[in-house]
Amino acid sequence: MTVQTTHTTGALAPQQFGTVIQSEATALRGLDDWLRAAGSAEQLARQLVHSFFVPQAYKPGNPRDEAAVGIAVANATGAILLGQSLGLDPLTALQQIYVVHGRPGMYAKLKVALAQAAGHRVWDEEYTAESATVCGQRHGTDDVVRITITMEQAKQAGWTSNAAYQKTPADMLLSLIHISEPTRRTPISYAVFCL
Repeated sequence: MTVQTTHTTGALAPQQFGTVIQSEATALRGLDDWLRAAGSAEQLARQLVHSFFVPQAYKPGNPRDEAAVGIAVANATGAILLGQSLGLDPLTALQQIYVVHGRPGMYAKLKVALAQAAGHRVWDEEYTAESATVCGQRHGTDDVVRITITMEQAKQAGWTSNAAYQKTPADMLLSLIHISEPTRRTPISYAVFCL
């Protein structure tokens, strides 16, 4: 994976991270709000996990097994709450948020949509079966970040075992740029753009 940043305005401005200090009362009110939201999300999730509107990952393996239903409802509740914090409606959250090894993730199209909704620019510069390049520009700057990944790099990293790499290689390379862990550590990180 190749990451290139073009600085047209000189040095990048440092990221500002503030320390959040809350009073105990404020923190408890925030927890109460989350508990109320979680209760509502759980009620909705309990109704939806048996429907055709949620992916298999949020459905109980055995709908008659109370423990399996409880796990499915808990996972769906978490997705709904995470989606709510991102401004998503519950059905979109259930369709676009997934969990791998206990860590939530978002599909590439949702990441791009959230970045663009926040005023950032994201575009595909190159899109072939051999190579893909995605560019991003944070709102309010002239700096452009280009991330390129080649099929050879994907093979060397062991990412091409999925049969979709044979059927739609350009799409898979593009998705790698949008969702891969190394991309999250670059200035174009969609998670940083959006959150």
